[in-house]
Amino acid sequence: MSKRAVLAACAITAIVFAAITVLSARGDESGVLRGPHPTRSGPIVYVKIEPFPEGPVPPPFLLGAGPNQLPIRKILRFIPRPLPEPLDQGLDCEFGGNLTIAFEGGARVVYGPCRRPDSIDKLWTEMFRVISDGACEPTCGPGRPT
Repeated sequence: MSKRAVLAACAITAIVFAAITVLSARGDESGVLRGPHPTRSGPIVYVKIEPFPEGPVPPPFLLGAGPNQLPIRKILRFIPRPLPEPLDQGLDCEFGGNLTIAFEGGARVVYGPCRRPDSIDKLWTEMFRVISDGACEPTCGPGRPT
């Protein structure tokens, strides 16, 4: 095989893999989010918020929602792709809340409790909007009354 043919084959392979990555990064109605993430990869099975160090715990968003749980499909489009890296919490972090995204197989990414990327705060806001059925407007979100 000529050098030109090998380079053409490599280019075609790269284009095919790029297309597969773009198409697979979209979530479907089942709540499975596929595609590359800087910290974890694989289907997301739940997203939850936990107050730190204590407080009332809102219902989690899961693939298979049951009583006191919500379907992940309601927030799937707000999960940033790719996921951002968690932020350094600094030495003065004493209270707030953690937003946890868990993947099939047990891997998790925890954001918070004091500082989170803006895209994760937007996800948090949407989660509270869904939980409250819009009743928290216009103050849905972390650090705000719900």
